[in-house]
Amino acid sequence: MGFLYVGDAAVSNFHGVFMENILLAGGSVAPLAYGAYQAATLVVRLGGDLAVRRYGAASIVRAGGAIATLGFAGVVLAPSQPLAIVAFGLTGMGLAVVAPQSFSAAGRLDPAGTGVAIARVNLFNYVGFIVGAALVGGLAEATDMRVAFAAPLVLSAAIVVLARGFEPRSAPQPKV
Repeated sequence: MGFLYVGDAAVSNFHGVFMENILLAGGSVAPLAYGAYQAATLVVRLGGDLAVRRYGAASIVRAGGAIATLGFAGVVLAPSQPLAIVAFGLTGMGLAVVAPQSFSAAGRLDPAGTGVAIARVNLFNYVGFIVGAALVGGLAEATDMRVAFAAPLVLSAAIVVLARGFEPRSAPQPKV
């Protein structure tokens, strides 16, 4: 969840700076990157539950992490404005599945319905967003915006590895 929001903060706070300063997009083109990100997020969230029922949460989160990694790689390497806009859309498509599945997993960990697990997971929303803005902004200041977007790229790849945490746990086998 924290890694998702580092990526979300990077896109939310720095898409315009990236588009304008790196790809020289005008004021009417730069917001299209965020529009593509948000539109992809919406579409995937609308169909995400169906995909999870069919393939399982771990598979969907793993695929989402891979797509987000590909999206961030596209942002880092984008030679043109249209390709960057597509890359931001891929990033939104990939990250979109992580938060709903994180909250669902937290709900399963709290069968009594106290909300404690969900509240704890939600903290990573805030931490990730704050850390993401500071991390990407600091890296951009020290290097450049392409290098800065490599940080959420790496964290999106980590989502792929960590997705196994969404796999259902098998019941303990009785000892004989």
